[in-house]
Amino acid sequence: MAAASAAGAEWVELHHTGEGEGGYTLGHESPVDALEEYKEDVADEHGGAPPRISGMTLGGDVSTASLGTIASRVVSRQLASQIYQGDEAADDTLPEEGPDYEDPPPAGARRAAAAAEPPAKQFAPAYGQVNTYNWTGKQSRRFAETLTFPAEAVGDTDGDGDKKESPFEVDNALDHGYEHDLKLIDTDFHGSRRHPFCTDERERFWAQRKGYTWTTNFPKGSNPYFDDPTGDSCRYLDFTIGVEYPLQLDPGVQYTIRIRTRAGLAVNNPYYLNAQMTFRGCSGDPKYCSNSKGPGTDGQLLIGGQSGSRTQECRRWRKGYRSRRTCDFMEG
Repeated sequence: MAAASAAGAEWVELHHTGEGEGGYTLGHESPVDALEEYKEDVADEHGGAPPRISGMTLGGDVSTASLGTIASRVVSRQLASQIYQGDEAADDTLPEEGPDYEDPPPAGARRAAAAAEPPAKQFAPAYGQVNTYNWTGKQSRRFAETLTFPAEAVGDTDGDGDKKESPFEVDNALDHGYEHDLKLIDTDFHGSRRHPFCTDERERFWAQRKGYTWTTNFPKGSNPYFDDPTGDSCRYLDFTIGVEYPLQLDPGVQYTIRIRTRAGLAVNNPYYLNAQMTFRGCSGDPKYCSNSKGPGTDGQLLIGGQSGSRTQECRRWRKGYRSRRTCDFMEG
């Protein structure tokens, strides 16, 4: 960090590996304060000493040579603006489909009724949950998510030692990616503005996209990332985690996502969660280049914006079923 500062660059993101993949994005605090927050956030999630920083994203118009001792560690350079902007797939008006959520899944006549509903998408995770809550004593918000993929999505179902039968597999091209697409919704916004040209986000949303820490147990080889919202409608605030290589995931494993971010002023927001198959629109960073609408892409609504979902609750979902609230963090 000292070498970056000496060259006139400012870090805007930190990345770590070890106990979990993840990172921290700078808000308005000083870099020193931000680093302390980052260490505290990761310790809260995993306990013990924070992991070593594995990567850093720098901002500023500086030459690689001017970075001195860290110049040899620069792996890529790109414009600060988004490389590729795909079509927006967000739609919070879609209703959830299927029978009511049950755990374990229904049997007998109820199973037959469930089978009559529109089939769930093969690529989507099978089940999971979303908890959203205020962090006690601190001006921060927490998202805690779990998801588990079935063998039909990421497994070797024919036993031949590969996963070519997976819907993520693409012949002679880059395989599809996956995004666990969670967006808060401002139901009062009906304008045409899009990120990054949105205003009053602190007032309109329960959480902010500033100074946030995210961690996940998605394996390093899957290349998890925190998605970029550029091009999204200002109606939404995005907290999506994606994986560039979902075939590196294993079926039956409970994967976790944890996000801690700054508090907004809204008491709560409705939200939706969509399982999204993506394709690569360019060769750069997947958080800019993963497109959710195009050849071979698909979506599976897991929690609908019309389901009664809102922040400060627990909600369980199972693909092909309507989600169910299981706890409530609000008084009254």
